[in-house]
Amino acid sequence: MRLYLSSFVRRWHTDAKLAPALQSNGHHQWGVGVLILTLHPNPSRALILAALTHDAGEMLTGDLPYTFKHRYADSAVVGAIGAAEEQARSEMLGFYAPVDEIERAWLVMCDRLESVLYVAVHDPDRLGHEDWKNLRAKIEGWAFLLGVAGPVVALLREVGA
Repeated sequence: MRLYLSSFVRRWHTDAKLAPALQSNGHHQWGVGVLILTLHPNPSRALILAALTHDAGEMLTGDLPYTFKHRYADSAVVGAIGAAEEQARSEMLGFYAPVDEIERAWLVMCDRLESVLYVAVHDPDRLGHEDWKNLRAKIEGWAFLLGVAGPVVALLREVGA
């Protein structure tokens, strides 16, 4: 039940423009899963499970803003919160469900891609800011390394990102 309830955690709660759109982790994780199923030629069960549950631990910690996580990435606080989230997720699943390094790259790329697509729909002007341009460039770089640059760039263009 806790795993199901974790899908109701709100994203973007510290963002005045995006908070009113009320995206939940359930919406976001579903989007990440759909992106993996759309872009990956043969996703493993572990990768799909990771996509659909990767933020479940935020039921314990809340959804820390990406800007906070990025800014303090090397701090003990962010590391401890990340470990707590992963432990909470594992407890909800009833087991630890790791993905390998390549699958982790897919998960990170699709996680960030989903955020860019969400912003493209709800606050497209923001994508002109330098930090969002940098994120798009990172996504395109990951997509190139994973062999899906064409479809990812096409998807970004389709939403005006």
